[in-house]
Amino acid sequence: MKTVADIMHPDGNVLLRPEYGLFDGKWNAIACRNLKVLKSIQALYTRGRDIIISTGIKDAWTKLEYQSKLLAAVNIEPRQEIATRRLVDPAVYAAHIARHGKELWPKASPILCLYHLPRINARHIIPNAYSALSYTSGSGRLVGGALKVTGSERDAIMALPVQHIPFTLTDDVVAYQELLRANGVPTYECR
Repeated sequence: MKTVADIMHPDGNVLLRPEYGLFDGKWNAIACRNLKVLKSIQALYTRGRDIIISTGIKDAWTKLEYQSKLLAAVNIEPRQEIATRRLVDPAVYAAHIARHGKELWPKASPILCLYHLPRINARHIIPNAYSALSYTSGSGRLVGGALKVTGSERDAIMALPVQHIPFTLTDDVVAYQELLRANGVPTYECR
């Protein structure tokens, strides 16, 4: 079985980001409440090197089975900013709007590759990084943004097994990847 180390560059960054649920083929976007938060994530992330690890938020919106758990490892397209509604399954996005009365996370970067992690309590694997997600004052990280996992906690993440979850990229994402290739920019292939 592959591990996180197998799906990213050995010297790449491991970024941690809070999420309300599990990424799947129907919600395949790093969605943010505004462009500033999205750009802060994109600035930390290098395609082909880094990985974003999602962990469940502990709140009333997140299913109990996801709260405080490590959920997924994803590769994104950091150069593409797109409306979340253009990436996410229309029925799922309609349910999101109905639940919250508005778009909470309208800006997104598409997920290119998705891997589920074993649902381990994040506090047991990365206690310092997980605790830092709730702390933003003076940290420079915007609420909803990502932070770098370092040291022994990075090593612990790298050793976790992953399960590749195939899904179909939207036409917008495919077209953008084709545009990048046409301009000589290497695109990312799932490992």
